[in-house]
Amino acid sequence: MKGIYALYWEQDSKGIYIGQTSNLELRKRQHLSYLRGNLHSNYLVTNMYRKYGEPEFVILETCNLSALNNLEVIWTKEFDSINNGLNIVEPGTATGGGINCSASKFSKHTVLRAFSLLYRTELTGSEIAKKSGMSKLAIDSILNNRRSHKWLQEEYPKQYDIVINRQKLKRTKHNDAIFDLILSTNLSQEAIAKELGISKTRVINLMKEHPNLARPPKYKLYNPEGCLINIDSMAKYCRDTLKLENWKVFSKGLCQLHNEKLIKYRGWTKRPTQKV
Repeated sequence: MKGIYALYWEQDSKGIYIGQTSNLELRKRQHLSYLRGNLHSNYLVTNMYRKYGEPEFVILETCNLSALNNLEVIWTKEFDSINNGLNIVEPGTATGGGINCSASKFSKHTVLRAFSLLYRTELTGSEIAKKSGMSKLAIDSILNNRRSHKWLQEEYPKQYDIVINRQKLKRTKHNDAIFDLILSTNLSQEAIAKELGISKTRVINLMKEHPNLARPPKYKLYNPEGCLINIDSMAKYCRDTLKLENWKVFSKGLCQLHNEKLIKYRGWTKRPTQKV
């Protein structure tokens, strides 16, 4: 849903910010996410959040795409949010967060330095952020070709292709490494992310993209009948599958068996027993 919205703090007479968006629900989530992560580009909005907490998100008017700029001007004048509010960019310009926006945190020189490091070196995004003075979030926006940095692709197409192709290659290698760790180890998603220096979200999303990805069970034990049982969660297996009243005690015993602190536990073994 497209339209004009306001961020509103009733505790302050100047606590209002007017904005436009092509997706109201998404824009609401973005504002809150940026505020909670201390990543919001508007310092007045950030200061208001630090003082009063989260704002009320108010939909002022819904409209079609072509009317957004004009209506943003009208509503900004209605609340006088440039002079007596939280807006710091003239309404109706839809400048976004790039270098031509007055709210931009980084100069063109800084962005170009980071971009140069991206296509000339094999440094990670975090390392480039540290060397260039940009944030890791801003580096990611370049790599993901977001609107605020599309000018780089237009002005430096060859260099931009190098950056994007290198990023695709890195992701392919990372994906292969993730697959290898999933298939050959019992590492958790957090451990895999830490091992590869990537986010847990990246690991989770990759596994969602490949639902048929088979992962070895965490536990492999033989029950009293000599059948091999694959178990992902010991507690869940004892509670829900075996339906034991003392499932906590039984689960602990099987874990000790798995860790080879016990040779046998109530008929269960870690290795197949030879039948006489």
